[in-house]
Amino acid sequence: MSVPSRLLFRERQLLRAADLQTEQQYLLGLAGRHHVAPHAWGIVRGLSILLQGDVATVRPGLAIDGYGRELVVFQPVRLTFSQQTSPQYVYLYYCERPKGACGSVPNPRFQDSAEAQVSATASPIPSDNPDLTSATAAGGIIGAVPWPVLLGIIKARRDASLHVHYSHCVYTRLRASLICSPAGGTVVRVGPENLADPYNLGISLRNAASNFQKRFAIDRDGNAIFWGNLILTSAQRGALLPTLIDSVFLKVQVKPNAAGVVRVQTSFTPSTMTLHFRVSGTAQGTADDILKLDISFSATQRKQAIRNFNKSSSSVVLKEADLKSQKKSAGLRRLFAGVPPPKPATPVLDDRLLTVDFTGADLSFVPEDVPTLLPCDCLTPVDHPELLPEGFIFLPGANPPAPPARDLYSLHQEPKDQLPSDELRISGGAKKNGDFSRRIVVSGQNKNGFIPLLAFRGNGSLALPGDLSTAAVASHLLFVVGGTAQLPIVKPDPRDPLFNYLLVLAFIQGIMTASSQLVKVDFPSFPTFFETNQNLDYMFSLQNLSTTEPLKPDKCSETIVTNTLSVFGTVPFTTTLQPSAGPTAVQVSHPPGQLPAGATSLQVEIDVSMKLGNLSVAGKKRSPTVPILPSPAADLSGLTDPIPHGTQFPVAITNTSPVDLVLTVAQLTAPGAVQNLLGIGSPPLTVPAGQSIALPVQAGAPAAAAANVQFTVQITYHWMFAGGPSSNSSLTFSKTVTVS
Repeated sequence: MSVPSRLLFRERQLLRAADLQTEQQYLLGLAGRHHVAPHAWGIVRGLSILLQGDVATVRPGLAIDGYGRELVVFQPVRLTFSQQTSPQYVYLYYCERPKGACGSVPNPRFQDSAEAQVSATASPIPSDNPDLTSATAAGGIIGAVPWPVLLGIIKARRDASLHVHYSHCVYTRLRASLICSPAGGTVVRVGPENLADPYNLGISLRNAASNFQKRFAIDRDGNAIFWGNLILTSAQRGALLPTLIDSVFLKVQVKPNAAGVVRVQTSFTPSTMTLHFRVSGTAQGTADDILKLDISFSATQRKQAIRNFNKSSSSVVLKEADLKSQKKSAGLRRLFAGVPPPKPATPVLDDRLLTVDFTGADLSFVPEDVPTLLPCDCLTPVDHPELLPEGFIFLPGANPPAPPARDLYSLHQEPKDQLPSDELRISGGAKKNGDFSRRIVVSGQNKNGFIPLLAFRGNGSLALPGDLSTAAVASHLLFVVGGTAQLPIVKPDPRDPLFNYLLVLAFIQGIMTASSQLVKVDFPSFPTFFETNQNLDYMFSLQNLSTTEPLKPDKCSETIVTNTLSVFGTVPFTTTLQPSAGPTAVQVSHPPGQLPAGATSLQVEIDVSMKLGNLSVAGKKRSPTVPILPSPAADLSGLTDPIPHGTQFPVAITNTSPVDLVLTVAQLTAPGAVQNLLGIGSPPLTVPAGQSIALPVQAGAPAAAAANVQFTVQITYHWMFAGGPSSNSSLTFSKTVTVS
């Protein structure tokens, strides 16, 4: 075959049939070489065979022959075969048929088809290495012999029943030495990377530092090597049933095609054990799968009875587990040297109707059959001695991992030059800076649930919130020390805000301890929630409980306590509280962005001290805990930069809070235009919790081109709580782009 050439078209070119055929052959050659070069010929998908009497039905599917041609079966194909001949081979061939004309007029079309046939003899494969020069995705090849694709072999079992054997079928493959995931986080390497590489297969994953780290490999000797933890999980139903024979158990595994819940019931006599397996939901009168084992059975008879049961059972598969006679390999004996052998399990016989449920995964060895020739030549497979492979080898890593997260365990330590000791360790996982989540919590409980009294956070800090129950007094006790408590030293540095705040708290606490509380602090109407992108506005009141003397302002501190971090500050207050007067309201406002990241709840504590003549008096109050809702966001990704003039683009509103949101106003302001994105006369739009919804009306860019055009989306909304809607709030979102 000549080197393929590609046509170069130009205006007013005269095209002949030979030119179009050359173009077609070039494209078919590209596809054909792709089928057999980076891939390999064989079955791609489908093409399984269903036997019904003397009819074999080939299901739809796709295959590629050794010349790169597609063999497509669109509809089931029925083939007849002889039930007296075994084996019989089912092949699929490429066929090109003329279509579209008759008589002396040349055929203007060809139809590619796949023809299946049954043969009593095996057809040879033309070559083990397809020729790339003759590869084509369709069409006949001059001088090429047919290339058969084996779909299956019809064979007869010992009981004369027929089945399809697929082990000799060839399936498409991929020729590659490195396979990467789309995101680049996983790499599978096939074959050694160089002569010094001992691994024929390796799987690597990116770690936290974005470096590839080996996770699994197979070396040149066939050993499987794992780096990291190996976790075995199971999705199969099974059970371990005792027998009348000491230390012999039956391992039960439910078949995948069992249509319903499988239950087992065991009945015992002094010499016989009978197992009844039944499937719920089956038709009435369906017989149970029954196994009878006599205590007088030899090991050979017992294994043969289990084999016979497995052949006829439709619900489960049984396997004998002899816990007493299993032998350790040489490697395992070295590993457990000096460890006393475990005591044999004592069977607990139960005759109730039990459900075979999901169990944990297990790790089993497939024994090697090592026949030992006897003079009588009567050795049977069940009498072969079993040799287990060498045991597992556990090697510590270069950097041993930290103790398992969220674990409670005891550790026996034997340090040098010290007496050994036992330690009780509670692990909350690896320390992570910036992680304020509670890892280990010591809690109390009241009628409302658990109350955290002591908490260890992910960043290593210790939180002592004290008694937060509703019945607790305002100045609750944090901790009591019976021995010696060593606390970190706070440096007396006026530049440290924490030092100044602690001074104020200590000063106010001392005043409250030594004097009567003549200042009443209250939150008469504390907000029921706050938002992340709205001002943190609230009001508290101060009242002079004295009937004769006024109270002059001194100090007022504010503590915003969230579930992640506390924020300390001061509140400016210059009003003198007159005696016998009502409460004085104090408004507090914080701009957005001052709440700690990730905070979902909030509580405010106000500590105030005032002057009564030359004396100091104080008061404090903590507000209720209220949620912090993430404010809604406007998705302006459809507003590209630049954007053609007059282009319509969508605007979506995203609600990441756990409360439904109702939009009453949504308008876009651009130079020279104001657009109602909800539609004129349209009802308010509800954005469910955790969802994003596009506004009904698309926004439009101005008709004239301009640079630095600012688009502003303003929304008015309220939240739908269980007790009713909240008051309206507004937010504005802006984006500046170029209108082309």
